[in-house]
Amino acid sequence: AAMYDSKNLYLALKAVDPTPLKNAYGPQESKYWDGDCVQFRICSDQDIPTPLPNSGSGLSENQLSKISHIGLWHNHVTEKNWIHIARGPNTADTAMVNPSGSILAYKTDAKGYVLECCIPWSALGIDSAPKTGSILPALLEILWGDSQGRAQLIRAAAVYTHHPTTFGFSNWSMWGSLILSPTGHISR
Repeated sequence: AAMYDSKNLYLALKAVDPTPLKNAYGPQESKYWDGDCVQFRICSDQDIPTPLPNSGSGLSENQLSKISHIGLWHNHVTEKNWIHIARGPNTADTAMVNPSGSILAYKTDAKGYVLECCIPWSALGIDSAPKTGSILPALLEILWGDSQGRAQLIRAAAVYTHHPTTFGFSNWSMWGSLILSPTGHISR
């Protein structure tokens, strides 16, 4: 589920996982996707033509700064929650960790976990929410790691036009859409 207001984007999901929240990596190690992790990718500029070009080919630097790759995970060794946001195709150069105003919380149950997070629009390269009714390219991926949180076992993608295989980070043309509706309780 996703919600928004003028300052933040809110995400929530429930994942079935027999060994929930197993991820041994911190933000300084660029392998957090090998443990339990949620990745959300979004273009915060509704004026960039869609479908997006793969890896941002042909987009200006300003347009590229509106493409965000977001990693959300809990490190079970340190008991810390992490939000890693990088923008554009050269994600190592633009990484932010737990940006100001962001919040990430998890709750486990007998079947897995629930994730809730708040991400300021400013961390996604814009000052306030895109206008109501905007259709933003987006991709949601859930990754399951092994019981030690060090090796990826399964990856599932959602919110896509064509399945991006394991290369959602570069197959931007296959991302789906996040619609900023003016009302809640949207029918399925």
